Amino acid sequence: ASHPRAATKWERLLQTPLVFVPGLTAQPWWDATEFSLVRRLEAAYAAPAARAALLLDLDTLIAERRIARVLSPVAPLQPGSESADVAGSGAWSEAALFDGKEWGPVAAQLPTIRALLRGEGDEPVDREVCRGAVCGTDVVVSVIRLRPGARITPHCGMTNRRLTMQFALRGSDGVAFTVGGEERGYGGDGRAVVFDDSFEHSVSHRGTEDRYVLYALLRHPDVAEVWS
Repeated sequence: ASHPRAATKWERLLQTPLVFVPGLTAQPWWDATEFSLVRRLEAAYAAPAARAALLLDLDTLIAERRIARVLSPVAPLQPGSESADVAGSGAWSEAALFDGKEWGPVAAQLPTIRALLRGEGDEPVDREVCRGAVCGTDVVVSVIRLRPGARITPHCGMTNRRLTMQFALRGSDGVAFTVGGEERGYGGDGRAVVFDDSFEHSVSHRGTEDRYVLYALLRHPDVAEVWS
């Protein structure tokens, strides 16, 4: 990274994204409660009626088999067993909901999740959710499943201009993240974690149930809003 002709001038051995912007606050883990979206999701899960509606959205998604296998050369998967990673479902699977500009057709079947992600007034999504070229990906909001025994091996995300939020909907026991060398869990279903995925990170599922999370990329707080 210190080579004078290096395309990217990284500053840390554990933070080596493809697109690196110097000067942004760099820390592997963030206090999830600092983000209004997290507070809204956790408050909804704590209320019995809202929690039931959230989990009904999830059950609809599962029943209609809208969660598809993730294949990522950047983040190799160790599925734990061949049976857990069968084609069409996969040990690591995702249903994309929002691409940074528009909601996909799957989102229409998830009214509670979509409503919780809507911001105040007429904004189409919560203002903290990453949008436009800042994100570095076309999957900004999704529901992700990880099966027991699976492990996503160490890797770095695309850019330090974003943060990753994962809100545990179901099956979070036994799931551990290691980000920048520090391991943490969710703290139970209905809780969220926020981390900087430009730091090297990995995930291990040591529990016994399928884990489902609501995943959203958040704009790094030091980056100006981009609504393109």
